[in-house]
Order: sequence, then structure tokens, then C-alpha cells
Amino acid sequence: MVIDWPLGFGHWSFRQAELSTIASNLRTSSPNSHLTPYLRATCHTPPLPTENLRTCHLSTGAIGHWRLVIHWTLGAVIGHSRAAGTSLHPTAPHARLPFMQPRDYVLSQIHHQDTPRVPYSLSFEGVVSDRLDAHYRGPAWRSRLFPYMANVAAVDTDMSTPISTTHRRDGYGGIWRIDQRPWHLETPPLSGPSFDGYTFPTPDQFFRPQWKAAAIKTCQENKDRFLIAGLGWGLFERTWNLRGFENALMDAISEPDFFAESIRRLADLYLAFVQYTADLPVDAICFGDDWGDQRGVIIGADRWRKFLKPQWARIYAATHAAGKLVMHHSCGSVAQIMPDLIEIGIDVLESCQPEAADMNPYDLKRRWGDKITFWGCLGSQSTIPFGTPDQIRDEVRKLCREMGKGGGYVLAPAKTLQPETPTANAVAIVEAFAEQNP
Repeated sequence: MVIDWPLGFGHWSFRQAELSTIASNLRTSSPNSHLTPYLRATCHTPPLPTENLRTCHLSTGAIGHWRLVIHWTLGAVIGHSRAAGTSLHPTAPHARLPFMQPRDYVLSQIHHQDTPRVPYSLSFEGVVSDRLDAHYRGPAWRSRLFPYMANVAAVDTDMSTPISTTHRRDGYGGIWRIDQRPWHLETPPLSGPSFDGYTFPTPDQFFRPQWKAAAIKTCQENKDRFLIAGLGWGLFERTWNLRGFENALMDAISEPDFFAESIRRLADLYLAFVQYTADLPVDAICFGDDWGDQRGVIIGADRWRKFLKPQWARIYAATHAAGKLVMHHSCGSVAQIMPDLIEIGIDVLESCQPEAADMNPYDLKRRWGDKITFWGCLGSQSTIPFGTPDQIRDEVRKLCREMGKGGGYVLAPAKTLQPETPTANAVAIVEAFAEQNP
């Protein structure tokens, strides 16, 4: 639950138990008599001046999130902020209020509201982290990165097991070679476009109760962060996992009934994954399915709409019905289907690879930035490996300034920092991202 301030001043976030307390107070008494002591007890800040309270009501959002909306006059907010020791005035309307949590920054951006800093995520290939340790003479640099988000999982969507030092078998029966970069599928489980003689895996084979218990513990220990449950390896990726990449692309044209059946079966599996994951106390479920390459949608926008759109719509609807936001990772260019992604309910699109066709982030923001949140956008094929440290710092600041304006943005590289990232550039990214710490 979120308390909304006018003019985008900030958020308090509450979870279900707190919602019950507030709802009870609001139903049994006037807001003015109960709200002030509740805020004092919960937020440990001077109480907000209720004499300027204009409205106070409970409402439910389009995707089932309860929200407590409270509006004060501008003068009351400024006056309280100064009394609390926070610099807030008309020329700096988004200064951080003393009770904003990391989770609030992410939620505010997703709800298309300005934040005083832009939330971010940053991950590294191991060799990059090692070089940063050498540069900083130890691992203390990691503490400079602010933990806006935490990731958990309860489902092993790959279920990969080793069969030799060089190969692994996934949960569908495909054999992968893993000693080369990138690792790749060598033997798909289906030699032809038919499920005859093939035992399709059941959902419970992928469930991991120990992971789930660990995820609950992580969530309990990080209640102030935006919590994400991951479900990778999506529907399109698994079609070529079953048949091999070239075969799957040919199936989409020459064996459309089989291709559609594959995606439907996989979607049924993923609906079970969502159900198993949804009772985790997370804010969002993040899916992964690489629909795009550098040029556009791999199977073409029309076939994507025919085969994949209806099944992903089912999955996103189930996610929203469980009270979770929908985040989705896709590599490559998906600009052709952006209106479709918005239509079927993606709240956050992750990666936003700026070098791919029509994926310039500033164009994405201009065209669709009021309807969807973009997460990523710092070029992993251009700025990061080939830019100078100054160019990296300038681009990070530009992304925060322009993409973060009005909300709808989470800062990140389009990819985990890869081994080819120069150490000086990795240092520049760490230091530029740290500028967005609250």
C-alpha cells in the first residue's frame, strides 16, 4: 500500500498488516483523530499537520494494489518538511523526505512519479568484480552501491543438471555445451514437430521448497527494498529449447499448430509457476523471454501477436490478479510490439538495449514513457565497452535526468557488466551510479 503525496513529493509504503490497521482507523474515526499518532509511531518523524488535510480515502489500483491517498496543501508539506529538518522548497520539489525507503523510490518510478534520486541496479561478471577489487584495493567499493531491490526465486525454471564437465541437461531433456562462451544447445529433446513419445515435464518438477523458504527469509530481512521474484526462460525461448533454434523458427511457419501447442503447454506450466511464486511477499514477478534481436522481433511482430501475445496475456493477468507487478526482460528490439506489451499488462520492461533498432531510450520515453517503465538503457554494446569514463558519467546523468523525469525509469546497464568492460569504465559506472544513492 502506498500513501500518495501531491506533486510527487514522495511515498510511504505499507504492507498488508499495516493496511489493516490503517483501514480500521479510517473506518472507525475521522482521519484527523487517528492518522497523526499512527504516522508518528510508524515513521518516527514529526506528525504531519492535519489541519491542512484535504482528502483521505482508500482505493484499489487497476492491478489490485491498495493505496491510501492523502493530500495536504503545498504549504503544509513544505512547513512540515522544514520542521523535520529536510530541505524542501518550490525550487527543489523532489527533495527526499526523511521516511522514504528504497522500495518507495522504485514504486514511485513505476507509478510515474518523480523521485529525488533514480533507483538503479548493477551487476557484474565475476572477472569485472575482481578487477574492481584490485582497483579499489579490496571489496569495500561494493558498499557504495545502494540496494534498492532484492531478488528471490522459488522455481528453478531451467532445472539443469551436469552430465559431464562440458555438458548439462535441462529440465526438458535438452543437452547444452557449457564450456564455451556463449554456452549453447547441442541436442534438443524433440527431433520433429510432434510430442508423440515425449513426456512433458510437470510443474512440481521445477518447484524448489528450499528456495522458497530462503526467499521468504530474504523478503523478511529486506522489507524496505523492492522485492522481485524471478521466472526466467520464457515461452519463446523454450520453443527453440524443445526443437532447436532453426527448427523452431521453421515450425512457426510450416507447423503452426504444433508451434501454438508448444507455447500453450509452456504457458500452462508458467501459470503454475506464477501460482507457486505468488504467495511470496514480493512486489513483482520478473519474467524473461528474448523476443528480439538487433533488427526487431525474431519471429516477426505478426507471428508474435498470433502465438505469444495471447499466452503471455494469460500469465500477466494471473500475476496481476495475485497483486504483483509484471516485469519482463527481453533482449533486442521490441519497439514494433511496444503497444502490445502495454496492452497486455507489462509494468516494467527490462534491458532496453539502446543499440537495437528503434530502441533509443529517449525515443521510447517520448512515445510510451507515460504508460510503461523502462529499466536499463545504458548501452552494453556501445557506451560501456567503447566510451570514455567521462562519456559514461555524462550518459548516466542524462538517463537519470531525461528518462527519470516524471517517473517511469530504473537505471541499469542493458546487460550485466561483461568481461570486455574496461576497468576504468567499470569504475566510472560504479561512481556515477553511486550519485543516485539517497
